[in-house]
Amino acid sequence: DNIISGGNGQDTLMGGLGRDSLLGGAGNDMLLDDGFGAMIDGGAGDDVILLGGTQLADIMMLFGPWA
Repeated sequence: DNIISGGNGQDTLMGGLGRDSLLGGAGNDMLLDDGFGAMIDGGAGDDVILLGGTQLADIMMLFGPWA
């Protein structure tokens, strides 16, 4: 797996609990960790953005500076 930053052996975008993954994972795919998620979506940080290999380009286009 391509680890971007920290985590516990899963593909993670911004560390977190080791389950916040950009790609792959076990159904726990999240774009940002709980802390950043709460900031972005104003919720509890549980909102997930399920990703697939074919959607990576779209996500990078949407989140350009962040991706």
